[in-house]
Amino acid sequence: MQKNIIAILCAGALFAGCTKNKLEENKYWASQPGNANIRFIHAYNSLTPSAATPAAGPVVDFFVNGVKVSGIVSTTATVTAIAYGGLFPLSGNGQYVSAAPGDVAIKAAVYRAPGSTALPTDVVADGKFNLDAGKYYSAFLVDTLPLPAPANVNIAVVNDDVARAKAGFYKIRFAHMIPTTDTLEIVSKNSNSVLLSNITYKTVSNFIELPLNTKNDTIQLRKKGTTVVLTDQRPFFPATERVYTFYCRGIYTATTGTRARALTFYLNQ
Repeated sequence: MQKNIIAILCAGALFAGCTKNKLEENKYWASQPGNANIRFIHAYNSLTPSAATPAAGPVVDFFVNGVKVSGIVSTTATVTAIAYGGLFPLSGNGQYVSAAPGDVAIKAAVYRAPGSTALPTDVVADGKFNLDAGKYYSAFLVDTLPLPAPANVNIAVVNDDVARAKAGFYKIRFAHMIPTTDTLEIVSKNSNSVLLSNITYKTVSNFIELPLNTKNDTIQLRKKGTTVVLTDQRPFFPATERVYTFYCRGIYTATTGTRARALTFYLNQ
């Protein structure tokens, strides 16, 4: 299965001279003609760095070319940063942050309340990515493998497909974001068939097109070549012409708690 990871850059890589684009804090567009379009997914499962005591994992803001783009202003004017398992923009309507194409600096930093002092250690990960005009991307905040001490967080950027499936069908792909050397696959419980297999850590399958289900399905996560269900996503009832990314996150050996292994999905289109 061909993988479409386009770039992985480690934390601590600093870049200067980036030009700010038209993004403004807490604002985004679904798309802009001639721009690159990005969605951010927080799948980094370590408890550090953290602004909380005891450490509870980084709640982060995402920045593009030095400008904060994540966070939603509520009716109380409170900025909601992105916690573990969260994504921005939200998946319900397939929206993306729009950025000028070319070399794009992406950074995740620990969120601190207004008036708090930022620390040099607040930068969780940053990198510079060449993004093409008119294309769509997912940027995953993830761990390295094997897990180092201290952490060496990555941003993994992958190409998205936003072309609709044909009527009566949907598209699906699988992104493996659980730090483990095991190769994983996703399986339809209804049909007892492997949908996408042979996916290793921080790689993403191609999209496949499937006919719509006639009833709710359960999508299972398994280690390749076994029948043991590691976790699942249920119910799953796709809509016609839609495009979905399934991804797994968490601590591979954990079955309970906030960092337990999990399978979920978001809408690309």
